[in-house]
Amino acid sequence: MKLSELTDSQLENKRKKLEEIKKLIQPLENYAGVDKVVPAKEIKESVEATFEQNKYFTSLKKLNDTIGGFKAGDLITMSGISGNGKTELLISFTKDFIDNKYKVLWVSFEVNPKDFMNRFGDYEPLFYMPQQNVPNNLNWVLDRIKEAKAKYDVQIVMIDHLHFLLDMKTLGSSNISHLFGYVIRQIKSMSLRLDITTFLVAHLNKNQTSDDVPDLKDFRDSSFTYQEADTVLIIQRDQTNEEIDLNQTKYPATLRIAKNRWEGHVGKIKLTYDKQKRRYYSY
Repeated sequence: MKLSELTDSQLENKRKKLEEIKKLIQPLENYAGVDKVVPAKEIKESVEATFEQNKYFTSLKKLNDTIGGFKAGDLITMSGISGNGKTELLISFTKDFIDNKYKVLWVSFEVNPKDFMNRFGDYEPLFYMPQQNVPNNLNWVLDRIKEAKAKYDVQIVMIDHLHFLLDMKTLGSSNISHLFGYVIRQIKSMSLRLDITTFLVAHLNKNQTSDDVPDLKDFRDSSFTYQEADTVLIIQRDQTNEEIDLNQTKYPATLRIAKNRWEGHVGKIKLTYDKQKRRYYSY
């Protein structure tokens, strides 16, 4: 409707609305803070003038090709049925990252330091760890990440696992799903702010068995575990405990890319686990 077609009452209401809007926005008309709104072109030029986003690659070529590398600022959720090799896969990744001169911080609550180091065998573990762990304390973990970034300029962080970041005994009637969502968003935010890549181990529901095919719906306690992640990986051993021949040195496994925010491609990658080298290989 044209202004000439409005009644006096409608014109008055329109004038009052415009005055209300002007009063609301005028204080920020000349705002010049670092978070000011600018044309997208300025952002693009600023990004191009700084640096290209860092990417980190493993020795698993099919994984690299599918996801395009793990990107700085990303959160990767690593999961699988209990005992199917989640930690072992991240240790294999760590060896790949070290071989490529990437700096890695490990915060492991699942395995005591002696057993953890034994998993590296003769491989020299040139990464970083807290001397002592403080479980059930998210702020402590975030501070250790900042410390490792400040002292050693770490690029990649491994956290094993999510359920050690909250004190489950004191949650009471709290909404556990939302609390885990808060924890995961804090880790994601820290990854973006420090320009690091974070791998977070998360568990599946206890009723999963080796005959099941794990999926996103099977994540324990909170859907935020995969919703907030940029990439979700699920490892599954192809043999049950009853089928494993202890004399074998290599075991088949399947790595499922269940979510891939940036490239979009998902699917399965066949792997082999070398028990002597304690590394995964794709074929």
